[in-house]
Amino acid sequence: MSPILEDMVNLYFFFALLLVVLLQRQRKKVRTLSDVIILKFTIMAKERQPKVEIPQKADRYAKYLTAPQAADYIGVSNNYLYKLTAGHKVPFYNPTGRKLLFKRTELDAWVEAARVPTDDELIGRVQTEQIKKGGLL
Repeated sequence: MSPILEDMVNLYFFFALLLVVLLQRQRKKVRTLSDVIILKFTIMAKERQPKVEIPQKADRYAKYLTAPQAADYIGVSNNYLYKLTAGHKVPFYNPTGRKLLFKRTELDAWVEAARVPTDDELIGRVQTEQIKKGGLL
């Protein structure tokens, strides 16, 4: 469908919905054929709208996070987080035997422990080790 035609159809659906709302406010019953058609188009318009799932966001002040919240918090997929827990690569709690919980502070520490040093820091470490060993730079 062309964009112009799609915009016209969407505009028609909007006005049909507006008319239905006005009819409902006046508490009139639908009696005419045009009202039935408008109701049908309104139902079709509601069905055409994409269903949006609201992601489960982590509560800023929660001490423990669920698996989806923890995955969102550290920026990985749920599947990858479960893979990390199966390999015991990330700290987690399993109090009920089913639901995984993650402590926010431990996730922060786990992420911060994986810091990659800069080239300058690596060169500084090598120079320090050389000096400790009594070698020349």
